[in-house]
Amino acid sequence: TKFNGRFQTFTAEINLDVADPTKGSIVGTVKLDSVNTRDHDRDSALLDKDWFNTKQFPDAKFESQKIGKAADGSYTASGQLTMKGQTKPAIMKFTLKGSGATAQFAGSLQINRFDFNVGEGWNDTSWVAQDVAVEVKLDLKQ
Repeated sequence: TKFNGRFQTFTAEINLDVADPTKGSIVGTVKLDSVNTRDHDRDSALLDKDWFNTKQFPDAKFESQKIGKAADGSYTASGQLTMKGQTKPAIMKFTLKGSGATAQFAGSLQINRFDFNVGEGWNDTSWVAQDVAVEVKLDLKQ
């Protein structure tokens, strides 16, 4: 079943020179126990060992290794995603709008939850999809 949620506690450090994005970097860390899907039972289940296992693995972290710019003005950050003790390659596509002291960052990445042992025992993808879309929307201040 499709649902939307958000993580209330996170840090993000984005360094990007639009003239030369290859020199840029992105590091984002999310406190997984700050999940809020507006459903108390689901939120409690997500903290459990089968899903995020927040007692043992409190954070998820994306760290870019390379940033490139596409012809349409969007960017692609290739990097590593660490979640639940597993580190795997990940690609985040994003846009950055604004200038000066404020900007808006909007990105997305697809996560294969099996790669990170999220939803252990929930292998039936008719209930919980194998691939999960993650959207990142941030208002940035310099």
